[in-house]
Amino acid sequence: AWAIARQAAAGLAHAAAHGVVHRDVKPANLFLVPTSAGLGLPRDVPLVKVMDFGLALTRWAGDGPDGHLTAPGVVLGTPVYMAPEQYRQATEVDHRADIYALGATMFHALAGRPPFAGRTVWGVMEQKMKHTPRLGPPVSRESAELVGAMMAADPADRVGTYEDLIDRIDQLPVMLRPDSVLTAAGRAARRRWRLRRWALAGAATGAVAVVATGVCLGRGLWPGRQSTGPGSESLPPPPGPARYVPGGDPDLLFDGKSLGQWLPRARGVWQIDTDDDGSKALSGAGFTRRAFSPFEDYQVTLGLDIHKADAAEVHFAVAPAGPRLVLRISKGGAVFGTREGHEEPFRPREEGQLVPFPSAAWLADHGRYLEVKFGRAGGRWTVWFNGKKAGQVDDDRPKGAEFWLFAEGGPVRVTDVWLTRLEKK
Repeated sequence: AWAIARQAAAGLAHAAAHGVVHRDVKPANLFLVPTSAGLGLPRDVPLVKVMDFGLALTRWAGDGPDGHLTAPGVVLGTPVYMAPEQYRQATEVDHRADIYALGATMFHALAGRPPFAGRTVWGVMEQKMKHTPRLGPPVSRESAELVGAMMAADPADRVGTYEDLIDRIDQLPVMLRPDSVLTAAGRAARRRWRLRRWALAGAATGAVAVVATGVCLGRGLWPGRQSTGPGSESLPPPPGPARYVPGGDPDLLFDGKSLGQWLPRARGVWQIDTDDDGSKALSGAGFTRRAFSPFEDYQVTLGLDIHKADAAEVHFAVAPAGPRLVLRISKGGAVFGTREGHEEPFRPREEGQLVPFPSAAWLADHGRYLEVKFGRAGGRWTVWFNGKKAGQVDDDRPKGAEFWLFAEGGPVRVTDVWLTRLEKK
């Protein structure tokens, strides 16, 4: 049930980031379909699609004088699941109404019955105004408390953001239990959620169906928060008014099925391996090269587990002549620098800054895959390590549409490799 709720929260978060409040979240509007390969979910956990945005409230201009798709002053939604504020015409409705309805849906899923019973809309409304129902055994105390926090009658007392909701779901004992089928999936989902939420910015559009996979959703997910941790930042623009935004759906550069265009170089040995989460990863030592579509401005995001290597390097801005830009990662941290070629030593750049390697506690909570992100915007190259900027440099020399990976002293693992085209806005 929580695996379904987590995915639904991801889809609703993506909608909220685009100014859309669903207003009719309920079991019938969460469609469950077989899981596609490569999403990191166990075979017996379905893929969730959030459907039916017919009652949605939007914040876009052009939807009417007050931004509603439907007439003001009308009670909309399904009474058993809808938030109390949706009954009060003078009350502003925001994404927290969908969090309430998702909580009511979870109550039904866990208890086997709806949270309220009544013969009329007003009978149900009266119950909601008086109390918030509580789950009891055999539902765990932690699950009951989270459902209660989602269903608080006052929006100010509710779980306030989807980011907080997803974090709390991830920390539930049932999601962390060693014998749970969701343990590996939960770790993989947390890792992929962090890595992919920026990359898949265009996955769901308009007021049709938001596909909520729980492991591959878009950037800027949280209302009012455009940068919320690793994977959510866009490239800073060069001096001047220009800024760069995603220009279409991203390309997956590693599908977990074949090496494809990953070409070992300089005695490098690379293969497809199964990691500790049971997911497919690119694993190897030495050098490998990956070419991609020759966009003028772009960004590449990947997840990297240093695994058994002493150090790993990501080479980018590779020119026919002259130094290439490098992010070198070891247990001491990540350092921005250059290399002249395969045989030349790594040299740190003065304008770079050391980004510390995460602590053991952080890795235990978030997983071993760390985010590396680099890209070009208007002649400026920027690289991040785990959400923190490691370096930036202006360099207009012609570059190949490629990057290189290097592992020293043992193999590394790489997954979730995405290429996103950027365009000036």
